[in-house]
Amino acid sequence: MSSQFPLDHDTAPHPLTKGWIPGSYVKHVKDWLVSQNSKWKPDMLASKAGRDIELQMLREQGQQRFDIANVMRALVGMHGDFVRRNWSTHTDENQVWRDVLQFANPESVKEWPPFREMLAHEGNGVNVLGDLDFMDEFDRFAAAKDLNNKVVVLMNIQDCPRWSQQNWQ
Repeated sequence: MSSQFPLDHDTAPHPLTKGWIPGSYVKHVKDWLVSQNSKWKPDMLASKAGRDIELQMLREQGQQRFDIANVMRALVGMHGDFVRRNWSTHTDENQVWRDVLQFANPESVKEWPPFREMLAHEGNGVNVLGDLDFMDEFDRFAAAKDLNNKVVVLMNIQDCPRWSQQNWQ
């Protein structure tokens, strides 16, 4: 599931600034892809961006808190931008949210039945849901579960230090 390339997390600029992904991080990822002679793959949402976010959280040791829904929105936006610019192995702009949810923390799908319904709906060959639909639902999820006041690893990175500290309840 994870990328076949070594990931250089120690030299990456902060992936989040005020809860958003800055252009410097997008440039870092693009330069990294060029150096690997590769395109962005959806699993890099966890293996690259998610890992870099977790490294930033670890380094800052809770000094900065980010709005979970904004971080997810930023990841959807970055992945969508890579798809639109043809920097990604995936080319379907209508499936950006599905790519992101596929590599998000599986606990989020388990904790929020509407995500399962969205995935099942799309699995029936009906492609009517978009990124905004997903983000609206993610906003409801984050608010209902009060995720901003809990330890949550957003992407599926089970070997990160914060994984065992999560609190979804």
